[in-house]
Amino acid sequence: MEETSIIPTAPANKTVLVIRHAQSIHNAARKAAFRTERAVEVQFDKQYKDSELSELGYKQCEDALDSVKDLKVAVVFTSPLRRAMETAKQLFGNHPNKPKIEVLPEIREGFTDAGDVPTPWTGELEKRYPEFDFSRMHDFGERKPLWYVELCEEALRKELYELIDRKDAETMDERDPSDIIIDEMVKIEPTHIETDKMMMERALKVRKMLEARAAELKEDEKIVVVAHGHFLYFLIAPEFDVNGTPQQTKFLANCEFCEFAL
Repeated sequence: MEETSIIPTAPANKTVLVIRHAQSIHNAARKAAFRTERAVEVQFDKQYKDSELSELGYKQCEDALDSVKDLKVAVVFTSPLRRAMETAKQLFGNHPNKPKIEVLPEIREGFTDAGDVPTPWTGELEKRYPEFDFSRMHDFGERKPLWYVELCEEALRKELYELIDRKDAETMDERDPSDIIIDEMVKIEPTHIETDKMMMERALKVRKMLEARAAELKEDEKIVVVAHGHFLYFLIAPEFDVNGTPQQTKFLANCEFCEFAL
């Protein structure tokens, strides 16, 4: 049987504005180490887990304010990672439309480097961003501390939990789950823990969620998604090959905007 590409089906009468987060401290460190002997070391350096925006990142947000101030934004979806939430706050926290900002865990970044791995959820970010809607995070219940593992495909989720549940062989102490995931990333580098097909399936699921929300809005009201380069590479792709690899897409720069049709 001839293999065919997988093409997302969606109405073309509504567009979504996607924005990659502004530069993070980890982005800056990786840029400085690019093509040096420290490149891989910096990529997986655990000090950069879920890193904050850099000074340049805040400047990028400031420079982008004029581009969003006149948009009729109804809702902003942001990843729960710090760099995305802070970008959303900087761009839309004082927007004239006062859009609702919802934290959407499904748009977290794929696991590609240390900056993509959050530390276990403690509620600290809910206090830091009291104006954000965290209701979808609460849906994880007692599993909320490891929400990023819960979002993985079933077989991968089981594999990661088995690794997390193992105690340190020498001390018999529990290890930080985020450190365990980063160690696994290092072992299989340059491949990724989440395959293209896994990323594609999550992106298509998010598209369906965006379609449902778009149907509730007025024609001139806009949805904004603030997320990450690797995930958005899949989300905006018009089609995928049989392995789930995006076709005819692009990798957005920090704080770059892109509009695509649902």
